Amino acid sequence: MEFTNGSPIWMDLSTSDLPGALKFYGDLFGWEFADTGEDFGHYNMASSEGKMVAGIGPKMPGQEGAPDCWTLYFKTTDIEATMAAITEAGGSNAFEPAMVIGDSGSMAIGNDGEAFFGLWQPNQHQGFEKIGTNSMVWCEMSTRDPERVKPFYSKVLGFTYLEGVPPMTMFATPDAAEGTFSGGVFDHSEVVPEGVPDHWMIYIACENINDVVSKTTAAGGEVLVEPTEIEYGTFAVLRDPWGATFSSIAMNPDMGQ
Repeated sequence: MEFTNGSPIWMDLSTSDLPGALKFYGDLFGWEFADTGEDFGHYNMASSEGKMVAGIGPKMPGQEGAPDCWTLYFKTTDIEATMAAITEAGGSNAFEPAMVIGDSGSMAIGNDGEAFFGLWQPNQHQGFEKIGTNSMVWCEMSTRDPERVKPFYSKVLGFTYLEGVPPMTMFATPDAAEGTFSGGVFDHSEVVPEGVPDHWMIYIACENINDVVSKTTAAGGEVLVEPTEIEYGTFAVLRDPWGATFSSIAMNPDMGQ
């Protein structure tokens, strides 16, 4: 798959229970896993129908006390320049310089002042190999202050914004075809409890949302938003048994993926 600069290109889970997380997400989405080995911290590549869709790995050394979380990565062709743009826009970087991951590519973790996100400059690993059922189909910046985050991501990743249905604004990447978009900025001020910080939310497509919800609760996870019908399908917001939050959506057949 080809990704334009600034596009969502990969997602991974940092977990406190690697065997448990592999079983949980494998049961939910039918993922199969390949362990990259001790040199790479036993980071596992998740695949669906033989195509890579996500990574799951243990927390990095020194981050054992951090919460479990999913991280969304955006493509950059010059990671050091993008990291510099983060600080110039008022954000911060978790570490410098960027981390080279063998011949796969280079990564960094940025913060817009409240929400973390990843950068990926691909080499051998080009990112998602599938967009559709049992892979990510949507992402959004969930924020209490859209006017804070929109200029930040315009400066850092080159986002432009298209009119959406409030409280959603769509964003497009610099080289995207006219009229296309890569995700959204969601004003959650009216629907999310006070104290919930801004965050990037991923949506993983599924065949049956009720099955995903049932399996999540049976495994000890939580349902934060019950299955809800929208134009594109029926989604739920979930928390895995170790605290990582994600959304899943059963797409309407006539919407495509």
